[in-house]
Amino acid sequence: MRRKAAVARPDLPVVLVFGRAHISQRSQDNACALNNEFDYRIVCEGRKLGTEDSRARLCCHWGDQAESSGLSQAQNEDVIRRCRLLRNMHSSDALRMLHSMARMLHEYIEANQPDLVPSH
Repeated sequence: MRRKAAVARPDLPVVLVFGRAHISQRSQDNACALNNEFDYRIVCEGRKLGTEDSRARLCCHWGDQAESSGLSQAQNEDVIRRCRLLRNMHSSDALRMLHSMARMLHEYIEANQPDLVPSH
């Protein structure tokens, strides 16, 4: 059964969910159970009906190589040390990816003004 694309519900609290393409189905199923209580907006890295694909924004930030003003050097090092993906990359690529992701996430948060951003 095909799902319909999500429709914004301005009368409900906004929940912004960032997820991997393979778990976005689970996120959508969870959202359906609470459909009358929250406006779920799901962002993932991949095209999937009912979600927004974040790859274009991430690639744009990767290309411009600008740093995110919201992260200190200590925070950069902490995130890279904790992240399995980033800590296994060359340090300059890891830093570039970190800032690209931070800027992309900031755009989604600014655009959606969520009441809640769950993390897993």
